[in-house]
Amino acid sequence: MNTDRQRIVDECKAIGKELAQRREAKRLSLEQVSAKTKISVRFLKSMEAGDFSFLPMTYSQAFLKTVSLLLGLDPGVMAERLLSAQTPTQPTKPSKSVKATKRRLPSMNKPIVWGVAGLAIVVLLLPLFKPKTRNADHSLHFPTTSPSAPTAVTVEPPVAAKAEQKISMHSKPAPIKRSVILLEATAVETTWVRVVYRDSLVDDAIFYPGDFRVWSSETPLYLKIGNAAGLRLKMNEQELGVPGRAGRITNIRIDATGMAAISPQDFPNR
Repeated sequence: MNTDRQRIVDECKAIGKELAQRREAKRLSLEQVSAKTKISVRFLKSMEAGDFSFLPMTYSQAFLKTVSLLLGLDPGVMAERLLSAQTPTQPTKPSKSVKATKRRLPSMNKPIVWGVAGLAIVVLLLPLFKPKTRNADHSLHFPTTSPSAPTAVTVEPPVAAKAEQKISMHSKPAPIKRSVILLEATAVETTWVRVVYRDSLVDDAIFYPGDFRVWSSETPLYLKIGNAAGLRLKMNEQELGVPGRAGRITNIRIDATGMAAISPQDFPNR
């Protein structure tokens, strides 16, 4: 295990230990925290053990914010600690000093230089004493070729094309992944909220300014809000804003496409 990996493990364990100590100091069981935050006990145990890999980082941060707020910790600081712990440090490379070195060309011996020069002069003068040849045959001779029958050429498809064809014939279609809805709610005014998803009531409480909740689901969520301007919503890191005007009761449905207002008759009776 390298140094950077050990640093990530140590910091995540420190965060989990702080959550466990604060929960025990408030005399809360994991089941009580799960009932208040709507986070499963299995996820809470993983968080206190320093293992935040049970969900993608965005969801892990949201769950950590919810638990931190319940336990009286700063949710922003705890989420930043987790993000910093998961970010590997960039190693610094030592700078290398390059020293310029001068290379000296080897000096040539003078007798060798004069010998090479004399040999070059002899080579230049040698054609002047070569006898000329007469009746040289200056005709051009072209080789005679007999016509041959055309041969069939077989063109093989490229290897890449064969591989593509083989893959397209035998590969299986990728499985369709179901999108997960991660809904974050922050109370900006006092309001009553009822949340229904997966055909069951999961939250029915009064939210006060500063209260924070996170719900995750693969199916649509239904919210009935007593003060439509009292709750600011965010879905999968995308701001949805407040669902209505102050003092108005509103019913909304949230799915993978976004938020939409519905009638009271369309709200599930749970």
